[in-house]
Amino acid sequence: MQYFTLMFKRWNDFSGRSSRAEFWWAFLICILINLVCTIPNFLIGFVPAFLDAFHEASHTADTDPTNIAGFLGIMRTASTGLSFFLLIFSFAAFIPFVSLGIRRIHDTGHSGWWILVPYANLVFFLKRGDQASNSFGAPALDTESDYRLA
Repeated sequence: MQYFTLMFKRWNDFSGRSSRAEFWWAFLICILINLVCTIPNFLIGFVPAFLDAFHEASHTADTDPTNIAGFLGIMRTASTGLSFFLLIFSFAAFIPFVSLGIRRIHDTGHSGWWILVPYANLVFFLKRGDQASNSFGAPALDTESDYRLA
């Protein structure tokens, strides 16, 4: 969690270096937040569609329709809320994550412009950083407390 908060604290730092641990832990937390919003959102979207179809199929002139309109309304409201949260989170995390990616590429001794090349940047994200100082600064620090001491 410390790397995730560090990503937002260093949101406008496009120079310097970031370790693999800092990059991948922040990435993992972003993926988990997306999954927490997306999976229920998918289910919330699927269940009302299924219930609507079930309701239509079971409704005949001889029987009273089941009252699921209130339930469907709650499900759709929850789906909208999760979608809105995910949209806001995506906008809020975009620049900090790009900044983190550029610093991660700097850690391998390459220009941050490589972030624009889709598969090359993945190689740099996976590659071990330079152990010594390079043209982008001293080796990346591993924890947020290290950044406060530096």
